[in-house]
Amino acid sequence: MRYSYVIKQLSQEYELNEKEKDQVSKQFEDLMNYYGEQGWEFYCMDTVRIYHPPGCLAAFFGQLGTFSHQYLVVFRKPWE
Repeated sequence: MRYSYVIKQLSQEYELNEKEKDQVSKQFEDLMNYYGEQGWEFYCMDTVRIYHPPGCLAAFFGQLGTFSHQYLVVFRKPWE
């Protein structure tokens, strides 16, 4: 069976205080419900590591690049 896919990125960084600790799960829940209502089924979740090179001046002074992570949620439904 063939499928169509939708890939969405979750926000990658949170600085949460005690009142905001459910922010991550709420964002994921909203995303799941939104696409579920449109007939998409959750397929998987993955992480992509992204390298950020230093700027010219930072590299000149020996600063190394940094890495960040992008969290991707994949939905699918049968090809129409």
